[in-house]
Amino acid sequence: PEKFVTIVSNLETGIPLWIGYGRGEDTLASWLATLSIEQKLAIRRCAMDMHAPFRKAVESDPDLKHVAIAHDPFHVMKRAGEALTELRRATFFRAGAALRAIGRGARWLVLKPWEKTSDEQRATLRLLFSFNSKLARAYQTIEELRTTLHAPDDVAMADGLWRVLCRTRRRDNVPMRKLHESLSKHMPGILALGEHH
Repeated sequence: PEKFVTIVSNLETGIPLWIGYGRGEDTLASWLATLSIEQKLAIRRCAMDMHAPFRKAVESDPDLKHVAIAHDPFHVMKRAGEALTELRRATFFRAGAALRAIGRGARWLVLKPWEKTSDEQRATLRLLFSFNSKLARAYQTIEELRTTLHAPDDVAMADGLWRVLCRTRRRDNVPMRKLHESLSKHMPGILALGEHH
C-alpha cells in the first residue's frame, strides 16, 4: 500500500543498511530504534533530502544530538530544477503557439549545466534566453547555485548562497521566489555541506 520506501545507506561505502516502507518520521525512527547507544554515538553526520520528517526523526532522538545534518546537493539542485522548469513552462507553453514551438523539447537542455553543453546546445539556449530575460537570469542563478554547492568550505558556501538568495527574492518571479523560500528555510542543512563534505 505504500508508494515510497526509505533507504538508509552508509555515506562512506554507499552500501544500503536498511530499507523501510513509507517516508515519514516514524519510518526512519523505527530504524533508529533498532540501534544501540554505541551505534548511535558512532554516527557523525546524516545526509538527506529536504523532507522535514527525516530531519525531525534524527533531531528528536536524544542519542543523536551530536550528529550534523546536511542536505545532499542532488536534492537541492532538484528543487532548483523544478523552479526553472516551472518558469520555462510559463514562458513558452502558456504564451501561445509561436513561443510554444520554440520552447518545445528544451526541458532537459535548460536543466543541463552550461559546462556540459555543446556549441549547438549553447546556441539553442541563447535563442531561448533571447525571448525571455527572466528565464536567462534564472538559468544563471541556478548555475551559480550549482557552483556554490561545490564550494570548498562553509564560509565560501555561505557567500555563494547569499548571492543566490539575493537573486531569487524578487516577488515578480514566482517560481524563483518559491526556490528562495525553500533555500532560506533549509539554509543550515545546505551550509552543513561546506563543513561536512
